[in-house]
Amino acid sequence: MANQSPQNRPNGNNNNDNRNGDRRRFSILTILIIAVAVTLLFNSLLSNVFSAGEKQVTYDAFLSAVETDAISQVEIQSDRIQFLRRDEMALSKSQRTVYYTGLLPNVDLTSLISTLEDNQVEFSGEIVENSTFTFLFSWVLFPLLMLALLAGTAAAALLSLCVGSVSLSLGEVAAALLGRGQGVSGSIVLYARLPRMLAALVCGCALAVGGVIIQGVLGNPLAGPNIIGVNAGAGLGAILCSALLPASMTAVPAAAFAGALCACVLVYTLARRTGASRITLVLAGVAISSILSAAIDAVSILFPEAALGANAFMVGRLAGVTLEMLRLPALLTVLASGAALALSYELDLLSLGDEVAQSVGLSTRLARSALLTLAAVLCGAAVSFAGLVGFVGLLVPHAARFLVGTRHRDLLLASMLLGALLVTVCDLLGRVLFAPFELPVGILLSLLGGPFFLWLLFRQRGGRRL
Repeated sequence: MANQSPQNRPNGNNNNDNRNGDRRRFSILTILIIAVAVTLLFNSLLSNVFSAGEKQVTYDAFLSAVETDAISQVEIQSDRIQFLRRDEMALSKSQRTVYYTGLLPNVDLTSLISTLEDNQVEFSGEIVENSTFTFLFSWVLFPLLMLALLAGTAAAALLSLCVGSVSLSLGEVAAALLGRGQGVSGSIVLYARLPRMLAALVCGCALAVGGVIIQGVLGNPLAGPNIIGVNAGAGLGAILCSALLPASMTAVPAAAFAGALCACVLVYTLARRTGASRITLVLAGVAISSILSAAIDAVSILFPEAALGANAFMVGRLAGVTLEMLRLPALLTVLASGAALALSYELDLLSLGDEVAQSVGLSTRLARSALLTLAAVLCGAAVSFAGLVGFVGLLVPHAARFLVGTRHRDLLLASMLLGALLVTVCDLLGRVLFAPFELPVGILLSLLGGPFFLWLLFRQRGGRRL
């Protein structure tokens, strides 16, 4: 009895392996929690360092200071007004506080300049007056730019219908769309390429508009749908559906949409309990996303078959999307995008900071709740059928901002078309670059978005190495 039989030894080894495996998983989870905490602390310290020496004031306080001769120098930038007080001019540059206020969208710059001149305040900077250029941009250049983007998007959509494993002519595509297509070509267009092309358009538009809203509300050009927990929530919903209902893969899109919305609600509720400010929203989003990502990993370990079933969803791909799957997401995208356009002025105010928005009577809590709800609906609608397609909400707003400026009405319109164009082109490239193999659109967008994010990060830090 002292010696165990050979039959018993493997069982003991298995038990030890199980315990060792549990310890390893526990250790990995502990390391992840510590890493997240250290990252948040480090980011907080960096924010304090880079914001040292600056103080935000309301626009009304700025005007009062001008009229009381308390301001010495003013620099008018594209998105804010920066100034120095007279009583601090005797101090060294390192000791001075740089005051700034947001530049309201409806500010009459001509009147502001006149006020500065009357009070003998020295001013300079990126002054955008109501000039001939502004008139030409609003009534000539901007419509032409929108037409160019619309034409480019239409051309990319048409090309996606023609190009693939089987090349089709424009006549065959037109015949299929008009209901006169016959045989294989008609089936390819109507049941494979048309739903996929429409899915790319809807996905790109929804994620781009959602990205514009999130960046505007949070005042953070590095923000995206992942900040409010969309990707993590959708991923958890999809993998839970695959684990609990393995025979019903058609329920995965609905579960992903529900998960995305629930994650957003949870993030905002948590942030609201602590003030619902920009920084609390970001921190709440990071915390909830980390928890949900850990939950996804846990489900993947406990239900390996669920991870395999949701693999296509997790990488983000448009293959297999049907017109039936697109009906509700497309409707939600149209309605939510229209609502975002209607709230573009409120988004302008929120992007300038809470103090500026409140100084003109805007309820920041109500406006932020409404806009983040729209962003959640848009992003949830996109990931419900496309999966975790990343970086669209980050790339497109920056490109649109470069083309049309920071006014959110113009920015939203341009982002709709740019987002649709980007996803359509990337999906087409993923189909043809590595033929006969296909690269999912989510992977290709990540390959493009990663380097762009690094460039943007260095640009935001002014090129300084951390």
